[in-house]
Amino acid sequence: MLVRWAAAGAVRRGRPLRPAEPGCCVLVTSRSRLPGLEDCARLELGSLSARDGASLFGKVVGDERPEVKCGAVGGHSFGGVAAARFALDNPRLVKGLVLWASYPDQSLAGRTELQVASVSGTRDAFTTPADVAASRALLP
Repeated sequence: MLVRWAAAGAVRRGRPLRPAEPGCCVLVTSRSRLPGLEDCARLELGSLSARDGASLFGKVVGDERPEVKCGAVGGHSFGGVAAARFALDNPRLVKGLVLWASYPDQSLAGRTELQVASVSGTRDAFTTPADVAASRALLP
């Protein structure tokens, strides 16, 4: 699972959501150091191109890590759009997608094996419930 946490509070709330079963791996991305993840391996990277990002994700969940059975990506707002695009472009690697106040901008309807969770709020002034509902046909 690829997770982008932007704040320490997100780490505290998100830590219980990390998969604990064998064969699961979580790659957390952030622009800054996140307190609460001191027990995790840290790798500092600059900005990655889409190709380099796909390559890194492939090394985490792909053929080089046969013990990892599947990967999922997710994102908030535009990060969800990017995660959905990544899921569309990398069907062999990505088996799950989580969207927080977000929706895809391209159709994933053909990816019937893709598991999708979409979380949004009724008071979100940017990603409105109508936006999320209107994009439902783009999801499997």
